[in-house]
Amino acid sequence: MKKILFAVMLAGVIFLVGCTGPSFETLNSSDGGVLIEKLLPKDVWFVLSVTTKNAGQRAEFENFINNFSSTDDFFAKVQEGFAGIGVNYDEDIKPIIGEDGFRMVMAYAGTDNFVAMTVADEVKAREWLDSTVERGEASELALSDFDVYVSQNDNGESYTALLDDVLVVASSSTVLMNAEGQLAVEDSESLFDNEEYMNGVSQIESPYLGYVYVDVAGYGEIGGDSLGIFSLGNILLKSEVIGFSFEDGALLLSGYGVGDKEAIAEYGISISDISGEEVYLTKYVPAEGIAFYEEAGGFAKIVELFALKSGDAEGFYATLDSYATKYLGMDVREDVLSFLDKGYAIAVHKGADSLPYFSIIADASSNHDGADDFVDRIDAQISSLVALFEYDESGAFSSLIKTEAEVMGGDFNVVSMDMAALGQVMPTYSLTGMISLFYGVTEDDVLIISTYPDWEVFSEESSLLEDETFSDAIKAIKGYDNTIFYLDLAVVADYLGLVQTAESVLSGSGTVSAEAGKIVEYLDSLNSAIFGVKAGEEEVGMRGIVR
Repeated sequence: MKKILFAVMLAGVIFLVGCTGPSFETLNSSDGGVLIEKLLPKDVWFVLSVTTKNAGQRAEFENFINNFSSTDDFFAKVQEGFAGIGVNYDEDIKPIIGEDGFRMVMAYAGTDNFVAMTVADEVKAREWLDSTVERGEASELALSDFDVYVSQNDNGESYTALLDDVLVVASSSTVLMNAEGQLAVEDSESLFDNEEYMNGVSQIESPYLGYVYVDVAGYGEIGGDSLGIFSLGNILLKSEVIGFSFEDGALLLSGYGVGDKEAIAEYGISISDISGEEVYLTKYVPAEGIAFYEEAGGFAKIVELFALKSGDAEGFYATLDSYATKYLGMDVREDVLSFLDKGYAIAVHKGADSLPYFSIIADASSNHDGADDFVDRIDAQISSLVALFEYDESGAFSSLIKTEAEVMGGDFNVVSMDMAALGQVMPTYSLTGMISLFYGVTEDDVLIISTYPDWEVFSEESSLLEDETFSDAIKAIKGYDNTIFYLDLAVVADYLGLVQTAESVLSGSGTVSAEAGKIVEYLDSLNSAIFGVKAGEEEVGMRGIVR
C-alpha cells in the first residue's frame, strides 16, 4: 500500500524530533510488549531500525533537526507531505504513534520486504486504515483471524495489517500470515533467535536512536554484489551492524562486524591484514587547509584480495602488469606492491581556487630503492611530456616548467604550470594561479605524490599530528584507529561555499540556493567528523563522531 507505506515512513521521520544503556527489550518493545523481531523471519539479511522510546535521544535529535530549520518550519513541511495523501499529521498520525516514542523497522528476507511500526492507539490506527478504504486507496480482505488492507503500488500489491499494537506493511499476504503465526506461537523461530543479529546489535552503544544491520552473505545469496558498511572489508565479513545516537549535539556512530571464516581461510587474508596499524602517517601531512584525510594499511594485501576474489588471480595481475610494463617497465607485484605493504594515506586540502589539492602518501620503508625506482620511472614519463609541450604552438602550456625541491630530506621533482595560461586559449576556463605536482621519497622512506604547493616549507610542527581539531577527534575514537576517515567540516564548508559561489557566477544566476546555503552554514557550525575501525583477524569494531 504505497500511501500507507509513505505515511508510516514519514511518521517515522517526524518523530525522530532518547543514560545508562537500557536493555534491548526496553528500548525496542511496543507498549504491549511486542518485539518486531518476533514478527520477522530468522534469515533476514537487512534491517533498518529506528526507535524514539528513549526521551534523551528524542530531545537530542530535535536539537539536531533545529540546525537545519526551525521546528515550526520542519513540521510545516511534514504536514505538506501528509496533505498530499489526504492525511493530517496532527489529527491522524500523531495520536496513533503517541507522545512517548515509537519504533519503526524496515527489513528484507530474501526478496520479501517489511515495514513495521509500533502504535500507541490501536483503535485510532484501525480507524485510519479504514479511512484508506473509504478514500478508495485500499481494499479490505479478511485473512485468517485478522483484516488485511491491500493496495497497488509501483512494485505490485502491498499488504497492511495491525498485529496487536504493531502496524505491518509487507510485500505479500503470505508474509503477513507468517508474521501473525509467529506472534501467536510464543516459541516460534524468528529474527529474535538469530544469534548473529542479536549479538551484533548488543555490541553497539546504547541508548541509540537506530541501527542498520546487514547479513552480507544473505544478500549475496539472492544475487547481490558486495554490500555493507565497512568498505573493502565486506569481502571478508559475514554480517555487520552500525548504530547511531546523539549526545551533546554530536552524532555518535558505533559498529561491529563478524568475519566470514570460510572466506578468510580461502583467501588466507584476515580483516586486520587490510586494515593497517595504529595511525602514524599524520606527521607527514600538512594541517593547514586539510578537508579530508584517510589512513589505512595493507594496500598490497587489498590488491591481493581483489585478485583472489576475481577467481583468476594470475589473469588479474597480468592485466595490471600490462599497464605497469607499458608505461613504467615494472612488475606490479615485485616492483610496485613491494613498497606498498604498510600504511598509506589520502589527503585532500582546500585549494587557492575551486580546485582542491590531492595527496597520496605511503610508507615505503619495505623497499626504499623500489620506491625511488618507481618515482624515477614516473619522472621519465613526465619529462617526456614536458619536452613535448615545448612545441605546443597554442601557448596553453607555455608556463609548464619542471624543477627540483627538497622535501623532508628527500629529493623531489616538481612540475608547475600557471593555470591562467590555459584561460588565454580556452575562454570558458576559469581557474587561475599556479598548480604544482610534487613527487618523491622523503628521508624517512615516505613516498609522496601531491599537488599541495607548500611542501618545501612544511615541517612536523605544522602537520596534522599537531593539529588541535584533529587531535581532539582522534581522542574521541581512541583505540579505533587501524583505519580512519577524517573531515575538517569547517574547511569543507568553506570549500563548498567557494564552489557554490563559483557555480552561481558561471551559471549567471549570481545567487546560491537557500538549501545549499543552509548546508554550508550547518557544516560551518561543526568542527569535524571522524570514523575509525579496530580490526581483529575475524571481527571488526567501528566508532565515529560528528560534532
